[in-house]
Amino acid sequence: MPHEKPLPHTQQSLAEALSKYLKYLETAKSVSPHTSKSYAIDLGQFYRPWGILIEKTDDLRGENCKGYQVKCVESGLKGPWQDTDLLQLLEFILPLWQPLKPASRNRKVASVRAHWKWMHQEGLFETALQERLQTPKVPQRLPLFLSLDEILSVFKSLRMDLQAETSPLEEMSLFLLLYGGGLRISEACSLKWSEVDLSMGQMRVLGKGQKQRVTALPQAAIDWLRQQPRRGDYILGGEEVLSSRKAYEWVRQRGVKAGLLKPIHPHALRHSYATHLLSSGMDLRILQEALGHSSLSATQKYTHLSLQELHRTMNAHHPLAKKIP
Repeated sequence: MPHEKPLPHTQQSLAEALSKYLKYLETAKSVSPHTSKSYAIDLGQFYRPWGILIEKTDDLRGENCKGYQVKCVESGLKGPWQDTDLLQLLEFILPLWQPLKPASRNRKVASVRAHWKWMHQEGLFETALQERLQTPKVPQRLPLFLSLDEILSVFKSLRMDLQAETSPLEEMSLFLLLYGGGLRISEACSLKWSEVDLSMGQMRVLGKGQKQRVTALPQAAIDWLRQQPRRGDYILGGEEVLSSRKAYEWVRQRGVKAGLLKPIHPHALRHSYATHLLSSGMDLRILQEALGHSSLSATQKYTHLSLQELHRTMNAHHPLAKKIP
């Protein structure tokens, strides 16, 4: 329950609250290790001037960052402080974040706002400070996707290397899961054989926020996975999860080998999956389920991509593309 007057805080009480909040993110909120790491870095940068340090139990550089230690240093804040004193800290920090890209800056502010909201909900802040934190909307960049011709070039290049035995079989599986199944890179790397039902042509995927969904695979992916040797529990990594870094490198190098003019990344294949299905007439709600989006607005960006493709096709082939006959 909110208090009538702001409670006095200390450096130590804030450190304890931060530690509790980071554990809350990992357990109750079930955020991904990558998201948890971003929160820890952002909040660590924000509270550092007050002598509060956030460190991973080993370090903050690993891919799977989990578990934090919040420390106080003597050179930090002295004496008790009130909720509203944080606004002065904010005025000090914001200019330091100004040189960052708008999306990065807004993410950091959003991390602080989420923490303040939690503090208020827990009764640790009397003032709803989060309502004073506003971030300007960043113009949404349309995601990169490949044309059908580019996709065909990628798979042709990959098949040639497989025939020459210069690429691992798992590389084809990766591309089929990303473009054929629309998986995120983390979902593909951690997918187990036990989560795929080849007879039904479907797979059970654990997505963002530990949300589970069942989605379909195209016949080509089913046929390929049937012939792929099972080297362990995981489809791509065998006995262990394939690292995202290695998967990124496979995709990047394949784009170069296929002669694509633009560099590609795993998410571009997922974007291509969504764009091509939507262009072929898939219902937006069904696509939302297939992608594992929690809101329809996240899926609607692909309608813009389909419109872009429509404009290009129309300008190239429509009888009225150039002038009225």
